[in-house]
Amino acid sequence: MKVTALLKGYQKAAKIAVISSYPPKGTLYGDNVVGIASFTKNFIIPLVSQSKVKAIVLAEIIDRPDIYEERGILVIRCWKRQSWGILPEINRQLEQFKSISSVEIQLEFNNFGNIWVTACLPLFSLYHRLKGKRTILVLHQVITDLCELSGHLGLDPKSFKNLFFSIAIRLYYYLSCFINNNVIVLEQTLADRLHRLGVPYDKIKTIEHGVDKNVPSINKYQAAKTLGLQNKKIFLVFGFITWYKGTDLIIKAFKNLLRENPELKSQVQLVIAGGPNPHHLHEKHYQQFIRNISREIKGQNNITLTGFVPEKKISLYFSAADLVVLPYRTLMSSSGPLSLALSFAKPLLVSKVIAPLLRNGHAFSEKEILFDPEEVSLKEKLRWALSSDFPSKKMITVASELRTLRDYNLTGKIHFRSLFPKKSPRRKIILKPNFCPTWKLFPKNISSHEAAV
Repeated sequence: MKVTALLKGYQKAAKIAVISSYPPKGTLYGDNVVGIASFTKNFIIPLVSQSKVKAIVLAEIIDRPDIYEERGILVIRCWKRQSWGILPEINRQLEQFKSISSVEIQLEFNNFGNIWVTACLPLFSLYHRLKGKRTILVLHQVITDLCELSGHLGLDPKSFKNLFFSIAIRLYYYLSCFINNNVIVLEQTLADRLHRLGVPYDKIKTIEHGVDKNVPSINKYQAAKTLGLQNKKIFLVFGFITWYKGTDLIIKAFKNLLRENPELKSQVQLVIAGGPNPHHLHEKHYQQFIRNISREIKGQNNITLTGFVPEKKISLYFSAADLVVLPYRTLMSSSGPLSLALSFAKPLLVSKVIAPLLRNGHAFSEKEILFDPEEVSLKEKLRWALSSDFPSKKMITVASELRTLRDYNLTGKIHFRSLFPKKSPRRKIILKPNFCPTWKLFPKNISSHEAAV
């Protein structure tokens, strides 16, 4: 009876439906969800509180189907990852809410756990556009050359399979941008990639990844003491262990640093705060990658691998850290670990390939924080970070400025304007001349870094 009354309160008043992975009730960074879950919750809470517009979230089932209200948002847990019936079930739920005017899909390619469900999303958007709704697609990843992700996907860069999927994903981006009213990306570099495929910039909205300014912080000494590392400088790498994030690179660079400078063993600790991604553990190449990581850190007392970090301990690790390292091999999305590092205003070392994520951080000197995504360059930056010349205070100041610029409360306002523009011209779903010339689906290979410059 209580659920029925709750639904009735939204059926005639809800204006926004967001389809996304979503953290468990009472958490922002919960387990058993994908990376976009925390982003979705962080952006939608201020959006709803500021606009007073009622919203619903159609999220994955964690333990059981559920319907509840949290912070002015109706959460309906109605679909199972890897199921074939995800989109029909979402449609069935949406039919209850006749007042919905905007449907937004938060998409990373592993979100639904079923590639065919993801492939059908353009048809899903077309269906709702034909019903008179505004459809917005938030692309968390834009990668147009799968060679850059060969190690992550277990593909031979020179194989026909790699070529086929590279062409297919370009077609997918084109079709998605063509059908939806708007596509939102979280970094300008990703918008530029879509534009090079022929997508007009007026179809793309860039809203930089938000930063949570309300994270609880702990005294640095107390946090380090809790970890038993109060007498060491702590280098932190946060997030799931993956090839594209360079987990193996930082381990090898750090081991080489200690091998060349054994006196540093008493001074520094590398903490890898994360574990294997459970959504990839069924993949043989990923299993082999995890085994290789385990071999690399075996017997290394100066390297700590934590496993999955529950939300209540995120603050502990970031508060204790002296430096956050982002050793990415390629840029395919914005970075949740970067957002968290800015939340805690931490000094950074950043791979050159993701330098565009700091385009508003011009006060950082590239010579100071950037390194090539390879062992020697990273090792030298780690060595420099231990020296007296390391500008920690300056980095903390700049990180604090970026945190203010990217506050979720500010990005939420921009997001709201995309959902409800003052003037919403009716777009005919027809192919415009030169919207996406065929040859642009077969661009020359451009690296992530070159594409961003």
